[in-house]
Amino acid sequence: MNQTFLRSWSMSLGVLISVSVLGQGLQDAPQVAPDMRKAVPVTLRTVADESVPAVSPSSSRKRQEMSQRDVLIDRHVVGTTNYDLQTNASMPQLVVGTGDNVSVAWMMSQQVSPFNDRGTGYNHYDGSGWQPAPTERVEDAKTGWTSMDRMGDGRDIVAGHSSPASLGIHVATSVPGSGIWEDQVIPNLHTLDNGLPVGHLWPRLSVGGVDGESVHVMCLSLPSYFSGGAPYQGMEGAVLYYRSTDYGQTWETIAVPGVTSNAFSELLGDQYALHARGNKVALAFFNGLSDTVVLISEDNGDTWTVHTMLDFPVDLYSIDDGLPEDGAVDFDEDGVAQEHLSSDGGGTVHIDETGAVHVVFGAMHVSDTDLGDQQYEYYPTTNGLLYWREDFGEDSVQVIGYAQDMDGNGTLDLLDNIAYYRVGLAGIPSLGSAGDGTLVLSYASIMENFDTGAQNYRHIHVIHSTDHGDTWNSDSPCDVTPDMEEDGIESVFASLPHVMEDQVEMLYLSDYEPGVHIIGDQDPVGPNDLVHLRFALSDLTDCSEVIINDVASVPEQGQGTIRLQPNPASRSLTVKGWEVGTAQLRLVDATGRLVHAWTHVEPGQRLSLRPEWNGLHVLEVSTGNAVTRHLLVVE
Repeated sequence: MNQTFLRSWSMSLGVLISVSVLGQGLQDAPQVAPDMRKAVPVTLRTVADESVPAVSPSSSRKRQEMSQRDVLIDRHVVGTTNYDLQTNASMPQLVVGTGDNVSVAWMMSQQVSPFNDRGTGYNHYDGSGWQPAPTERVEDAKTGWTSMDRMGDGRDIVAGHSSPASLGIHVATSVPGSGIWEDQVIPNLHTLDNGLPVGHLWPRLSVGGVDGESVHVMCLSLPSYFSGGAPYQGMEGAVLYYRSTDYGQTWETIAVPGVTSNAFSELLGDQYALHARGNKVALAFFNGLSDTVVLISEDNGDTWTVHTMLDFPVDLYSIDDGLPEDGAVDFDEDGVAQEHLSSDGGGTVHIDETGAVHVVFGAMHVSDTDLGDQQYEYYPTTNGLLYWREDFGEDSVQVIGYAQDMDGNGTLDLLDNIAYYRVGLAGIPSLGSAGDGTLVLSYASIMENFDTGAQNYRHIHVIHSTDHGDTWNSDSPCDVTPDMEEDGIESVFASLPHVMEDQVEMLYLSDYEPGVHIIGDQDPVGPNDLVHLRFALSDLTDCSEVIINDVASVPEQGQGTIRLQPNPASRSLTVKGWEVGTAQLRLVDATGRLVHAWTHVEPGQRLSLRPEWNGLHVLEVSTGNAVTRHLLVVE
């Protein structure tokens, strides 16, 4: 194995971290104190059980002060979901288009466990406004793990895996904003030795080809730790790759070298990213206990070249075999160098307008110290985003982003309980580019100055490069989700379009609690907003102040974005978002029984709640001819 090497580049916008040993290089980014660099055992590969309890949340949220910054952002809540997990690691593309033709998609459920209505939520902006927030998925059946792009004929296309996974991958197409979807299932071209179909999970979709006629879809086979799963082609989670060259009408399966059982013992859900542009295709993998690699095709997926971006010290490593001392660092400063730098699983790959491939992924230290527990350890307080470009060569990355030391004391001062996302303190990146060569990178960054009293919040930060990735404004990111509300807000799972013009379109998930309901923290179920942001690309040069403009959803009716504050609520509630007249409100419990009704409610009017109303409810808000429904937890 080669020793990790970082290329040195001159900086004009910020300071790239570049030293001979990468694990030590991360120390130059802001880090937590050594006593917080604790190992966490990996006990859960991915989402294996959605039957988590739907209980009322409790919260000790506290108000935080903030400093605003200088960029005008149009913000609009385009939808909601109770299924707050949008990925296990890497974000798919969920935004396409620009100007007066923008579409967004996400994984949506309006129910609670087992989320039988789960599927793709979709909304469209046509220049006059966004459509009403959807309440039904676009597919004909339950799906999950939405990925989206736009084909050369102008239609939007989304993909998601079926439930059960043995049914294959759903693909749905629509003229943007029409509301009419054609839903199909890609023919399952893979079978196990026993003749049963191979299950398909966690897809990624990207459109390429000379005229945008080629659709690439990759996913993993159903692993044996899921009911009905089994190893396939000698691997847990083998790559299944489909391609259509006629706008999704017919499909073929193609082999992808370099990610077979000769190089990987298993692949994990969402620890990969896909992008196609013209006939060039890039497919990156970010497993924690193996090499971090990117596969590049110049001929629309027929042949591939494998590049190792970050070399793991052992090929085909098996848990409890023991990691070597060579190349290890003492990240936790316990006097023993036994941590190795790898990927946190969350990354993004992008092909720019020149055809150059760019990859960004979260850094993660891993170790395997107990050689009898069938587990390894990762260090969620690792702070740093690693960058690779096609001309960097093998095993050569740079540190370009990180969570910020807001008080400038040299240490990230965080609460002990780090919300569970299985990524580092700066993670879940998304990358896009504009025609002038500007690269834009978003990521979820933990905030040392915003917390609930138990956990720190994350905000979406954006950095950019105006010279194709040579330099980045790493030390001065834009916080595009500043905390302007009375209560703290968690902002995660941001997605950028791969192709931009003169403005940035972004979709992210907004929540009141750090962490997610489905895995890890298992926070109580509740409504989460999907928020679209739009801001000028040129504004990223100076983020001294952010000004948020909340865009009305149906301007001609005076209907804005309905907001319930707080949510969960205990003694009182205010409802905001409409601009004209009064509203009628109906509070309905989980059985459909009317609990209470209010008439002639003015925007921002304070409403009293009763203790006996505890539980999960639906609040119906009627303003003029518009009726919207929102989940409300009364505690």
